[in-house]
Amino acid sequence: MISLVTQADGTARRIPFVSVGLVLLMGLAFASIQTRTQQARADAAQAMAEAVSYFEENPFVALPDRMEPALAAERARELRAAFDAERRGLGLHLELPASIVRRAQERFDALVQTAFARQARLPANEHGFRGRDDSPGRWVEHVLYHPTLAGLAVSAAFVLLLGIALEDAWGSVVFAIFCAAMVPLGALAFATLHVDMPAPWLGASGLVAAMLGASTRR
Repeated sequence: MISLVTQADGTARRIPFVSVGLVLLMGLAFASIQTRTQQARADAAQAMAEAVSYFEENPFVALPDRMEPALAAERARELRAAFDAERRGLGLHLELPASIVRRAQERFDALVQTAFARQARLPANEHGFRGRDDSPGRWVEHVLYHPTLAGLAVSAAFVLLLGIALEDAWGSVVFAIFCAAMVPLGALAFATLHVDMPAPWLGASGLVAAMLGASTRR
């Protein structure tokens, strides 16, 4: 193994290729997210606003449960009550024609589908881990992506602090195998404990926890 520094006791310190490489990949992944996130967020917000606005104008359409974060159930009930009261005030006691309801529902469903399709294209949703049904790549790549600079900085600091020591003790090959195993295992543990994840899981916290456990093991 290539030596980097000679310690006081005469032993050689290995170059931490895996630890440094992992942090570099995390930095590159974060940069790639930032270049795409702003526009993707704007597109997703606009599409969701259009869907909400259409419901506010046509509150008789069926509202899917997944719209709850954007339009609370209480707000939906208020809109429907106001719509019914307005119709009664105009002397309209009959139900809306089925053809009008059908066309409005189709239009609303299309807007909702567009809104959630654009949300799915957010970098965090594209690369984050959601659960056991995710593609094999999601089980691994989530460790590289961090939604905030602060999160990246904390993860990078711990990966370097713990990873370099472990890599020096075990060697780069064994440490690389450890990381390759702990990343998907950490995702599996997280998915088991959080079956209904409201948002994708990003970052190296699972790997850092595994490194911490390995470092403190007697």
